[in-house]
Amino acid sequence: MKKWMLPATLWMALWMAQAVPIAYASALNGTADAAFDRQFGEHFFEQLWAAYPEMAISAGYYRTAERLWVPNDASRAERTRFLRTWLTRLHAIEPAALSAAHRTDWALLDNQFQSALWYLTEYRDWQWDPSNYNVADPIALLLDTDYAPLAQRLRTVLRRLQEVPAYYAAAKQNIRSTDPSASGMACAGVASAASSEQLNTRSQIDRPTIADG
Repeated sequence: MKKWMLPATLWMALWMAQAVPIAYASALNGTADAAFDRQFGEHFFEQLWAAYPEMAISAGYYRTAERLWVPNDASRAERTRFLRTWLTRLHAIEPAALSAAHRTDWALLDNQFQSALWYLTEYRDWQWDPSNYNVADPIALLLDTDYAPLAQRLRTVLRRLQEVPAYYAAAKQNIRSTDPSASGMACAGVASAASSEQLNTRSQIDRPTIADG
Protein backbone atom coordinates (compact mmCIF):
# COMPACT_ATOMS: atom_id res chain seq x y z
CA MET A 1 0.00 0.00 0.00
CA LYS A 2 1.37 3.41 -0.89
CA LYS A 3 -0.65 6.06 0.91
CA TRP A 4 1.95 7.47 3.26
CA MET A 5 2.56 10.59 1.23
CA LEU A 6 5.57 12.24 2.88
CA PRO A 7 8.60 11.36 0.71
CA ALA A 8 10.91 8.77 2.22
CA THR A 9 13.83 11.21 1.84
CA LEU A 10 12.05 13.71 4.09
CA TRP A 11 11.33 10.98 6.64
CA MET A 12 15.03 10.19 6.54
CA ALA A 13 15.83 13.84 7.25
CA LEU A 14 13.44 13.90 10.21
CA TRP A 15 14.87 10.61 11.45
CA MET A 16 18.47 11.84 11.26
CA ALA A 17 17.49 15.09 12.96
CA GLN A 18 16.68 13.08 16.07
CA ALA A 19 20.38 12.38 16.52
CA VAL A 20 20.92 15.79 18.15
CA PRO A 21 23.95 16.39 20.34
CA ILE A 22 23.39 15.60 24.02
CA ALA A 23 24.33 19.13 25.06
CA TYR A 24 21.68 20.57 22.75
CA ALA A 25 19.04 18.16 24.06
CA SER A 26 19.96 19.08 27.64
CA ALA A 27 19.62 22.77 26.83
CA LEU A 28 16.06 22.12 25.72
CA ASN A 29 15.18 20.27 28.93
CA GLY A 30 11.81 21.34 30.31
CA THR A 31 10.69 23.00 27.09
CA ALA A 32 8.03 22.01 24.56
CA ASP A 33 10.79 21.36 22.02
CA ALA A 34 12.41 18.87 24.36
CA ALA A 35 9.08 17.12 24.92
CA PHE A 36 8.59 16.89 21.17
CA ASP A 37 12.09 15.48 20.66
CA ARG A 38 11.56 12.88 23.36
CA GLN A 39 8.18 11.81 22.02
CA PHE A 40 9.12 11.71 18.35
CA GLY A 41 12.64 10.41 18.65
CA GLU A 42 14.20 7.03 17.98
CA HIS A 43 11.36 5.04 19.58
CA PHE A 44 8.81 6.64 17.28
CA PHE A 45 10.87 5.92 14.18
CA GLU A 46 11.43 2.31 15.19
CA GLN A 47 7.66 1.89 15.41
CA LEU A 48 7.13 3.80 12.17
CA TRP A 49 9.54 1.56 10.24
CA ALA A 50 7.92 -1.54 11.74
CA ALA A 51 4.48 -0.32 10.66
CA TYR A 52 5.70 0.72 7.19
CA PRO A 53 8.53 -1.68 6.24
CA GLU A 54 8.33 -0.80 2.54
CA MET A 55 8.74 2.90 3.30
CA ALA A 56 11.64 2.01 5.60
CA ILE A 57 13.43 0.37 2.68
CA SER A 58 12.92 3.51 0.57
CA ALA A 59 14.37 5.60 3.43
CA GLY A 60 17.44 3.38 3.72
CA TYR A 61 16.44 1.55 6.92
CA TYR A 62 16.79 -2.22 6.49
CA ARG A 63 16.18 -3.80 9.90
CA THR A 64 12.58 -4.57 8.93
CA ALA A 65 13.35 -5.24 5.26
CA GLU A 66 12.60 -8.96 5.38
CA ARG A 67 9.02 -8.27 6.43
CA LEU A 68 6.40 -7.89 3.70
CA TRP A 69 3.34 -6.01 4.96
CA VAL A 70 0.30 -8.15 4.13
CA PRO A 71 -2.71 -5.86 3.47
CA ASN A 72 -5.37 -7.83 5.33
CA ASP A 73 -7.96 -6.63 7.86
CA ALA A 74 -5.72 -7.32 10.86
CA SER A 75 -2.80 -5.40 9.38
CA ARG A 76 -4.98 -2.41 8.51
CA ALA A 77 -6.46 -2.39 12.00
CA GLU A 78 -2.95 -2.45 13.49
CA ARG A 79 -1.83 0.36 11.22
CA THR A 80 -4.93 2.41 12.08
CA ARG A 81 -4.17 1.99 15.79
CA PHE A 82 -0.61 3.08 15.20
CA LEU A 83 -1.72 6.26 13.40
CA ARG A 84 -4.39 7.19 15.96
CA THR A 85 -2.07 6.53 18.88
CA TRP A 86 0.66 8.77 17.53
CA LEU A 87 -1.78 11.44 16.39
CA THR A 88 -3.12 11.61 19.96
CA ARG A 89 0.43 11.90 21.31
CA LEU A 90 1.22 14.62 18.80
CA HIS A 91 -1.85 16.65 19.76
CA ALA A 92 -0.84 16.44 23.42
CA ILE A 93 1.96 18.85 22.47
CA GLU A 94 0.83 22.43 21.92
CA PRO A 95 2.32 23.59 18.59
CA ALA A 96 2.21 27.25 19.60
CA ALA A 97 4.75 26.49 22.33
CA LEU A 98 7.25 25.03 19.86
CA SER A 99 10.06 26.74 18.02
CA ALA A 100 9.50 27.46 14.33
CA ALA A 101 11.50 24.40 13.23
CA HIS A 102 9.61 22.12 15.60
CA ARG A 103 6.26 23.60 14.58
CA THR A 104 7.13 22.64 11.00
CA ASP A 105 7.85 19.06 12.08
CA TRP A 106 4.62 19.05 14.11
CA ALA A 107 2.60 20.19 11.09
CA LEU A 108 4.23 17.61 8.80
CA LEU A 109 3.45 14.82 11.23
CA ASP A 110 -0.10 16.03 11.80
CA ASN A 111 -0.74 16.16 8.07
CA GLN A 112 0.75 12.72 7.53
CA PHE A 113 -1.14 10.98 10.32
CA GLN A 114 -4.45 12.50 9.28
CA SER A 115 -3.85 11.90 5.57
CA ALA A 116 -2.88 8.25 6.11
CA LEU A 117 -5.96 7.72 8.31
CA TRP A 118 -8.20 9.31 5.70
CA TYR A 119 -6.86 7.07 2.95
CA LEU A 120 -7.31 3.99 5.12
CA THR A 121 -10.76 4.71 6.52
CA GLU A 122 -12.47 7.09 4.08
CA TYR A 123 -10.92 6.99 0.61
CA ARG A 124 -10.34 3.24 0.97
CA ASP A 125 -8.67 2.78 -2.40
CA TRP A 126 -7.34 -0.53 -1.13
CA GLN A 127 -10.85 -1.78 -1.99
CA TRP A 128 -10.95 -0.62 -5.59
CA ASP A 129 -7.50 0.27 -6.97
CA PRO A 130 -5.39 -2.80 -7.86
CA SER A 131 -2.38 -0.61 -8.65
CA ASN A 132 -1.84 -0.34 -4.89
CA TYR A 133 -0.68 -3.94 -4.88
CA ASN A 134 2.85 -4.41 -6.16
CA VAL A 135 5.65 -6.22 -4.34
CA ALA A 136 8.34 -5.54 -6.94
CA ASP A 137 9.63 -2.04 -6.08
CA PRO A 138 11.04 -2.82 -2.61
CA ILE A 139 12.59 -6.03 -3.95
CA ALA A 140 14.31 -4.07 -6.71
CA LEU A 141 15.69 -1.62 -4.14
CA LEU A 142 16.99 -4.45 -1.97
CA LEU A 143 18.72 -6.08 -4.92
CA ASP A 144 20.16 -2.86 -6.32
CA THR A 145 21.33 -1.21 -3.06
CA ASP A 146 24.67 -2.34 -1.64
CA TYR A 147 23.69 -1.93 2.02
CA ALA A 148 24.82 -5.49 2.79
CA PRO A 149 26.57 -8.40 1.03
CA LEU A 150 24.61 -9.85 -1.88
CA ALA A 151 23.99 -13.18 -0.12
CA GLN A 152 22.39 -11.37 2.83
CA ARG A 153 20.22 -9.25 0.54
CA LEU A 154 19.06 -12.34 -1.33
CA ARG A 155 18.07 -14.02 1.92
CA THR A 156 16.06 -10.91 2.81
CA VAL A 157 14.33 -10.98 -0.58
CA LEU A 158 13.54 -14.69 -0.22
CA ARG A 159 11.91 -14.06 3.17
CA ARG A 160 9.77 -11.34 1.61
CA LEU A 161 8.83 -13.64 -1.28
CA GLN A 162 7.53 -16.21 1.20
CA GLU A 163 4.76 -13.77 2.10
CA VAL A 164 3.81 -12.94 -1.50
CA PRO A 165 1.00 -15.57 -1.73
CA ALA A 166 -0.60 -14.18 1.44
CA TYR A 167 -0.11 -10.64 0.12
CA TYR A 168 -1.97 -11.27 -3.14
CA ALA A 169 -4.61 -13.40 -1.44
CA ALA A 170 -5.36 -10.38 0.77
CA ALA A 171 -5.29 -8.07 -2.26
CA LYS A 172 -7.80 -10.28 -4.06
CA GLN A 173 -10.04 -10.28 -1.02
CA ASN A 174 -9.79 -6.49 -0.70
CA ILE A 175 -10.78 -5.55 -4.25
CA ARG A 176 -14.56 -5.16 -4.39
CA SER A 177 -15.04 -3.07 -7.53
CA THR A 178 -12.67 -1.38 -9.92
CA ASP A 179 -12.30 0.34 -13.25
CA PRO A 180 -11.48 -2.49 -15.69
CA SER A 181 -8.87 -0.39 -17.49
CA ALA A 182 -7.10 0.39 -14.23
CA SER A 183 -7.26 -3.27 -13.25
CA GLY A 184 -5.78 -4.38 -16.56
CA MET A 185 -2.90 -1.91 -16.42
CA ALA A 186 -2.12 -2.78 -12.81
CA CYS A 187 -2.14 -6.52 -13.43
CA ALA A 188 0.09 -6.14 -16.50
CA GLY A 189 2.56 -3.99 -14.58
CA VAL A 190 2.66 -6.32 -11.60
CA ALA A 191 3.11 -9.39 -13.78
CA SER A 192 5.94 -7.77 -15.76
CA ALA A 193 7.76 -6.50 -12.67
CA ALA A 194 7.30 -9.73 -10.74
CA SER A 195 8.53 -11.81 -13.67
CA SER A 196 11.62 -9.63 -14.05
CA GLU A 197 12.46 -9.70 -10.36
CA GLN A 198 11.82 -13.44 -10.13
CA LEU A 199 14.24 -14.12 -12.99
CA ASN A 200 16.83 -11.79 -11.48
CA THR A 201 16.54 -13.36 -8.02
CA ARG A 202 16.61 -16.90 -9.39
CA SER A 203 19.73 -16.22 -11.44
CA GLN A 204 21.47 -14.83 -8.35
CA ILE A 205 20.41 -17.78 -6.18
CA ASP A 206 21.69 -20.25 -8.75
CA ARG A 207 25.20 -18.92 -8.42
CA PRO A 208 27.28 -21.48 -6.50
CA THR A 209 28.95 -18.80 -4.36
CA ILE A 210 25.60 -17.71 -2.86
CA ALA A 211 25.00 -21.03 -1.14
CA ASP A 212 28.24 -20.51 0.77
CA GLY A 213 27.45 -16.85 1.60
